[in-house]
Amino acid sequence: MSSDDIIIKMENISKCFQTYAKPIDRLKQMAFGRFGKRYFRRFWALRDINFEVHRGECVGVIGKNGAGKSTLLQILVGTLAPTTGTVFTKGRIAALLELGSGFNPDFTGHDNIYMNASILGLSRQEIDARYDEILDFADIGDFIDQPVKTYSSGMMVRLAFAVQIMVTPDILIVDEALSVGDAAFQRKCYIRLEEMLSHGMTLFLVTHDTETVKRFCQKSIFLKNGAIDFIGPAPEGVVKYFQYLFPEDPSGGANLPEAPAEATEPPPPEPKKEEFVYEKTYFDPNSSWGNRLGRINWVRIHGLKPPNLLYTPQKVVLEVSIAWDLPRLQKEIIEKHWEYNIVVGYKLANRQNLTVCGTNTLLEDFRISPDLPCPQILSIELDLPKLQPDDYFFTFALQLSTGQQSPVYEDLEWDDGCIQLRNEDEHAVSWIGMIKLPTEYHLEKE
Repeated sequence: MSSDDIIIKMENISKCFQTYAKPIDRLKQMAFGRFGKRYFRRFWALRDINFEVHRGECVGVIGKNGAGKSTLLQILVGTLAPTTGTVFTKGRIAALLELGSGFNPDFTGHDNIYMNASILGLSRQEIDARYDEILDFADIGDFIDQPVKTYSSGMMVRLAFAVQIMVTPDILIVDEALSVGDAAFQRKCYIRLEEMLSHGMTLFLVTHDTETVKRFCQKSIFLKNGAIDFIGPAPEGVVKYFQYLFPEDPSGGANLPEAPAEATEPPPPEPKKEEFVYEKTYFDPNSSWGNRLGRINWVRIHGLKPPNLLYTPQKVVLEVSIAWDLPRLQKEIIEKHWEYNIVVGYKLANRQNLTVCGTNTLLEDFRISPDLPCPQILSIELDLPKLQPDDYFFTFALQLSTGQQSPVYEDLEWDDGCIQLRNEDEHAVSWIGMIKLPTEYHLEKE
């Protein structure tokens, strides 16, 4: 990359704070400090920070609490001046730092949108043009006309994030703010971040979620005691961070407790006598699209625990009610010279919109003829593997396709992330990755 692509550059940045043992020491310092007396202790939050970020990069900053991450971001944004060194940034910066920063608690959400967006450089006309989009993304309803001091932390971050991303920044800085929102909102934010990154935005992200760093970030900065311990590829930075958090046992394992004589696997949870069926009949039009020549009437899931809990590994059965307008569909097929292929697909993704699994009837060679009387109920049996405890989202699609040879799909109805499930782990078993495969070990003498 050329030097013209550098959008953030920090050279020899250090930050020193004065800390006082007692409040009165501040007054003593003001009164007698000019005589050479010192009543404070110096604390260096950052020392000799140097790095460059190129346009379009996503950089993850990781480190323990107190490592200097938030101080680094405040200097980058300009709300805190460094003790030594220089900071260079290029383009419009938007930042989500401390929750509610930049908001006046006595102003309504409506007034704070205009105030915050104008500070970020938008004109009144530009804010007017994006106002409805900000409201739709924040999705806080009538609270938009209430003072911000009445908002919950989740509502605060919804509005703050909606404003920041609508100013189309060149650099977006996020400091753990997304961890406050609920799972559905986090998923929406991650999808939007992916879209913005694809258009060349630079993302500077501070988070303790190392999986997010590995997924989104090309580069990671590992801070330790105010200094950069590692800067380089994100996966390598995460490994070094975990090695720091969990150092090797100096005893070589000698202090580990002995295993029980006979290890037994904990029993599975007792099944309910009466089956619980989860049913979804309403799909949000804001996350649904298609030409509406077909529709998904409802979805039922058999095998969950109330209200929407998974305990994987387990079997679930999906029932999808589908219907289509045959005369209009036939006209569409004739005009496009397509084959008769109705396709139903599903996808299961986590809150970061990372797909766990998904397929459709065309890929599975299960044919659905449009000549069938409507509606039809399609049953899908899934044998879900062991999943990490997290929130997961089902997406369902009803489509028209050209056929199995290089298929082209036309969406009749696509309902994105329409069902939210929570996977629980009663026994707190840990492993690496999103799913756990059945694994057997055999040991024998060489």
